[in-house]
Amino acid sequence: MPRSVLPSGPILCMLASLLATPQAHAAVIDFDQLRPGDKVTQISGVSFSSSVSDPLIASFRYQTTSGSLSLGVGDQSHELLLSEDRVTLVFPVPINSLRARFVSTPAATPGAFRIETPRGSMTSSAIPDATLGDGAEVFSVQLRTEKTFTTADLVADADALVAFTLDDLRFGLDSDGDGVPDEDDNCRDVANPDQADVNAPSDDDSSLRGVQHYGDACDADLDDDGITAPSDFFGVFRPCLGSDLVLQPECLAADFDGDGTVGPSDFFVGLRPAFGTRPGPGVTEP
Repeated sequence: MPRSVLPSGPILCMLASLLATPQAHAAVIDFDQLRPGDKVTQISGVSFSSSVSDPLIASFRYQTTSGSLSLGVGDQSHELLLSEDRVTLVFPVPINSLRARFVSTPAATPGAFRIETPRGSMTSSAIPDATLGDGAEVFSVQLRTEKTFTTADLVADADALVAFTLDDLRFGLDSDGDGVPDEDDNCRDVANPDQADVNAPSDDDSSLRGVQHYGDACDADLDDDGITAPSDFFGVFRPCLGSDLVLQPECLAADFDGDGTVGPSDFFVGLRPAFGTRPGPGVTEP
């Protein structure tokens, strides 16, 4: 081998270190599959009941966060749940992640809404996540627990002078606790709430069928052959060292530490720890 192409300096150090390294489904319920006035007792295997005497129904009376229907009360009048009202959910399989959107009358009391489960509870924030065109305030409450549960109560505080409907329930397993249910999480075992993926929309893993989506936090397979190996170092990482990522966007995936350039730190932060492993687990589409 000619002397001019022999690895040296930082590259030799990185290569030696590399070669020495040892080798529940999510669901969304938005009530728009129903017709206005339909009674709600079970959707997608989830059972619904409440503390009020009137039945729960799909309500068309108020604006929603998506679609046109939300969960209200069939009282032949305003169709709104009130303070102290409780909606109980029973899930067909154990889950550990639940998000509920409470659509409230204006000026709701801070902390007016709660998700309660045998494994823990979560209260709404003081400031609404959004305000709809009719003045209604949206409070999105997200609960994630270490242990799974099969029942949950959606509650308005007794002291909160509010009326509300419920919209967009989302539930499932969330193994890494980043707020993204496993079925939709492009890094199921590594927390990455931003779901960043420079290879999107497809990671083109040639070793698997279907379309793979792996987040940057769990994907050091730079050449997309299904495993992190010396070929990733020689074929992609080494040519990208010192590159201008604006002029060479194909090198973005090698910037593991996100500092805007590809250097030795990216090797030790991202490539070396993943050597000999497959990317993911993430999301696969048929």
